[in-house]
Amino acid sequence: MEEILEEKNEEEIMEKEDLESDNDSLIDVNVGDKSIKEGIQKDDDDDNEEENEEEVENKDDEDNEEEDEEVVDNKEEEIKKVVENEVIDLNVEKIDEDEKETKLTQRKLRNNNDNDEDNEIEEEMMEINFKKKEKIKIEEIQGEENEEGYRGKTNNGKYFKVPKRQEAVKIFTNPLNWTITEWLQATLVFNVVFLFLPNSQIILPFIFLFWRFCYNVGLGYLLKKQSETSLVTQIYEALSKIPEINKILNRVIKSCIIIEKDQDEEELLNELPVEFKAWCSFRGFIDIILGHDVGSYICFCLAFIQCPSFDNIMYDVFLYLVGIGLIVLTLWAKMDAYRVVKDFAWYWGDFFFLIEQNLTFDRVFAMFPHPMYTVGYSAFYGTAIICRSYTVLYVSIIAHALQFIFLIFVENPHIEKTYGGEIARDYEAEKVLTESGYLRRDLILFKNFSIFRSSDLFMVIIVINFFLQFFYNLPGWFYIMQCLVWKISTSASLGYILINQSKDKDFFYNISYTKNKIDTFENWKRVLNCFMTINWAVFIVCSLHYMTFPTDLYGFYNWMVYVVIGLLLIALNIWSAVSQYDTLGSFGWFYGDFFIDNIASKLYYTGIYRYLNNPELVTGCAGYFGFAIMSRSWESFAIALTYQIITFLFQEIVEKPHMARLYGDKVREKSGIATAFQEILKESVNRSNNEKFKSQISKIQKKTKKSASSLLQEAEKLVDILKHVDH
Repeated sequence: MEEILEEKNEEEIMEKEDLESDNDSLIDVNVGDKSIKEGIQKDDDDDNEEENEEEVENKDDEDNEEEDEEVVDNKEEEIKKVVENEVIDLNVEKIDEDEKETKLTQRKLRNNNDNDEDNEIEEEMMEINFKKKEKIKIEEIQGEENEEGYRGKTNNGKYFKVPKRQEAVKIFTNPLNWTITEWLQATLVFNVVFLFLPNSQIILPFIFLFWRFCYNVGLGYLLKKQSETSLVTQIYEALSKIPEINKILNRVIKSCIIIEKDQDEEELLNELPVEFKAWCSFRGFIDIILGHDVGSYICFCLAFIQCPSFDNIMYDVFLYLVGIGLIVLTLWAKMDAYRVVKDFAWYWGDFFFLIEQNLTFDRVFAMFPHPMYTVGYSAFYGTAIICRSYTVLYVSIIAHALQFIFLIFVENPHIEKTYGGEIARDYEAEKVLTESGYLRRDLILFKNFSIFRSSDLFMVIIVINFFLQFFYNLPGWFYIMQCLVWKISTSASLGYILINQSKDKDFFYNISYTKNKIDTFENWKRVLNCFMTINWAVFIVCSLHYMTFPTDLYGFYNWMVYVVIGLLLIALNIWSAVSQYDTLGSFGWFYGDFFIDNIASKLYYTGIYRYLNNPELVTGCAGYFGFAIMSRSWESFAIALTYQIITFLFQEIVEKPHMARLYGDKVREKSGIATAFQEILKESVNRSNNEKFKSQISKIQKKTKKSASSLLQEAEKLVDILKHVDH
C-alpha cells in the first residue's frame, strides 16, 4: 500500500516539474515583445539626457548597444516574473484537478471495505474525467476552427473535413476566374436598360416581383424538398453523371473552396461527399437569384424616385435622414448576422449537411427575432421614404410579406426538425393543471369560443352592443369617457384583486362564493378575458368614430400610408400576444401563479421574452397606436397613450412586487435588447480606446526616432568640433 502511494506522489511531482518547464518555455517566447513595449512606455526626458551623455562620452556604437542590452535584460527579469505568475494561474485549475484525482485515489485505497464511500469517490472521479474530456473536445473543435476548418456530418452519419470556402467578394472581384454562375449573375446590369424605356415604371415592378418569387417560392420549394427528401442532392447526382455538365459543376465547386498548393484538385473533389458538392453547386444557383433580386429592386426604386420639392427643407432633410438610417440599419444587421452564421447558414448549408461549430447568438440576434428577415429588410421602407413613392412602399411590403412566408413555411420547420423546438414553457405543469381541472379550453379573446358556453355568448352580446354605438349619433366626448372609465375601472379592480391574492391565496375564493378553488380560478379567467375584450372593443369603436375617410384619389393614397403603418402595428401586437402565450401558456396568461401555489413556477426567457422583460408594456399596446394612426385622430392617440401609462402602472404596482416575492433573484434585471446594446457600446468604446492607444504609441515612436536622430546629429557635430580642437 505504501509503495503505491509513494509512486503516486512521485508521479505528481514529475507532473508539476513538467508544468514548470512548460511555463519557462512560454516565458521565453513572450518576453521579447513585452520588453520592447515596456521600453517604449518608460521613455522619458531623464533617460534621453543620460543616453545623450553616454553617446558623447563613449563615441562608439558598440558601447551603446551593450548598454541597451543591459536595460533589456533588466526589463526581461521583471516581465519574466509577471508572465510566470500569469501562466501559473492558467494552470492552477489543471493542477487542482490532478491533485484532487490523486487524493481520491488514496482515499479509495484506504477505504476498501467501505462501499458507500467508494461509490462517492468513483462518482467524483467520473466527474473529473468528464470535465477533462469536455476540455479535450473544446480544444479539438477550436483547433479545427483555427487551422483545418470545421468537421462536417452528412445525413447518413459520415464525417468529413469541410474545406475552407472562398469569400463571395473575392470571387466576384476576379473576372478571370469567373464561372457560369458569376457570368449569369453579372447579367443583372441589363436591368439598367429598362430604366430608359418609356414603360419602365410598369416593367420594372414586375421584373423585381418575378425574381422575388424565384427567391421565396422557387428556392423555398427546393429547400423544403431538400429538407424532406434531399431533392437538390438527387438532382446534382443525376446531372453529375453527364460529363459536360459535370465539368461545369466541378468548376463551380472549385471556385467556392480554397485549394492548397500541395493538394490535388481531382483527389480533393473525389474525397468530398456528394452533399457538400451539391450545396456548393446550389450556392451558385442562389447567387444568381439573389443578385438579380437585389439588382432589379435597385433599378425599380430608381425608376420611381422623385426629387424633393424644397417647399419644406427641414421636412425633406428629416425624411432623407430616416430613410438613410433604415438602410444603414439593414446593412449593420446583415453584416452582424453574417459574422455569426457565416456563409454556411447564409446559404442554407444545414439543409444539406451539418457542421460542428460553436455559435454565439449575441448582438443583433439578442436584439431582434430573426434579424435577417425582420430588421434586415428595413431598407425596403427606407428606400420607399427616399423615393417618396407609394408604389415602392406597397411593392416592398409585398416582398417583405413573401419573405415572412418563406420563414414560416420553409426555415422554421427545418430548424425544428434539425435542431429541435425551443422549450417555451413548463408543459409538465400545464398537464398537471389540466388533469386537475384548473385549465380547460378557456376563452382567450375569441379563441376557443363555444356557442354552447353561456359565458362566451354573454361576452359576444356585450361586444356587439358596443360596436352598435358606432351607428348612434353620439358626441365624441362620450366615446372618450367610455374608454377611460372602462380602462381605469377594470385595471383598478383587477389590480386590487391580484395584489391581495398575491398575499393571500384564499382572497378571491372568499369573495366569489364558489364551492372550491378550481371554480374560483374559472370565474377569474372569465372576468379577466371579458374585461380585456371590452377594453379593446370600446377603443376600436372610439377610433372608428374619429376616423376620417378620403374624398379624392390623392387623399386615398395618403390615407393608405396611415392604414399600412397602423396594420403593421396591429400585426406587431398580435405577434407579441401570440409569442407571450406560447411562453406563458394558459397558466401564466391568466396569472395562475397568483392563485395556485402547489405548482413549482418557473421562469422561461424564451420567445419574445428573450428580447424583452415586459413585452406587454412595449409591444402590448402597439395595436392601440395602430388604430389611432389609421383614424388620424389626436383624441385616439391620447387615449392610446393613456392606455400605455395605465399598463405601465399596473406592471409596476401589481406584477413586479409579486415577481420579486415569488422568484427573487431569478428575475432578470436587464432585457436581452438592453444587454446586447450595452455590449455593442462597450465593444465600440474599447475599440476606440485601442485605436487611440495605438495612435499614441505611434506618436511616441515617431518622437523617439526624431529625438534620437537629432541627438546623433548633435553628437556628430560635437565630434567634429573636438577633432578641430585637437588639431
